[in-house]
Amino acid sequence: MKKKPSSPREYVAFARIVEKYYGDWKYLISRSLVAGIFTGIGATLGLALVLYALSALFDSLGVVPVIGEFFTRANEFLQNYTPPVTGS
Repeated sequence: MKKKPSSPREYVAFARIVEKYYGDWKYLISRSLVAGIFTGIGATLGLALVLYALSALFDSLGVVPVIGEFFTRANEFLQNYTPPVTGS
């Protein structure tokens, strides 16, 4: 549990920190933009690593051909039983 400020100096120091981060709109927006960009990059790289690990696991277990066969049959079904799309 965090300690509560006990002296007026600590309140003033806290107020200065809040003013620094939230007082200047340009600083706040630029900091939030950079944080959002790096969050997106991190999420993308993390998802790529997880998907790579799962695909390597499935490949070692021999599950990938079953998945590939499923998509092949689904593609054949769509090609045979859907009307062709014609351009205008």
